[in-house]
Amino acid sequence: MAGRDKGAYALRGDGTVWAWGDNGAGQLGNGEGCGQVPACESRVPVRVAGLTDVSGVEGFAFGAYALRADGSVWGWGSDRTDELGNADVVDHAPSPVPVGGLAGVRAIGAGWQTGFALVPDP
Repeated sequence: MAGRDKGAYALRGDGTVWAWGDNGAGQLGNGEGCGQVPACESRVPVRVAGLTDVSGVEGFAFGAYALRADGSVWGWGSDRTDELGNADVVDHAPSPVPVGGLAGVRAIGAGWQTGFALVPDP
C-alpha cells in the first residue's frame, strides 16, 4: 500500500498495481486523464495500465512510482516539476512511463514532488 494527498495504491500478490482517488493529473495510471477537473475520481480501485511483475509502489503528491522485478522504475501522474524523470512527458502521464537513467534498482521512495531510487554500487 502507498498513498499521498490525491490517491491510494495497492500492490496485489500477482504483481499488478491498483489505484483509486483523484485522477486530475492521471494519478490512477489507467490511461485516462481529465485535465484537473475536481470531479474526476474513482471511488473503487482500477488497475494501473500495463504494469506487471511489480515488487514495490510509492505515491508522490499527484502520482506514483512502481518498481518492477527487473529493476526498472515506472511513473505516472503529474510531471509539472519533472517528477517522472522522462524527457518525453510534458505536464502529466495518464499511463506508466519508464523513469530514465535507472537500472538494477533495489528500492524506491517518494516525497512530495520527487522520487528516490536505491541502486547498486557501480
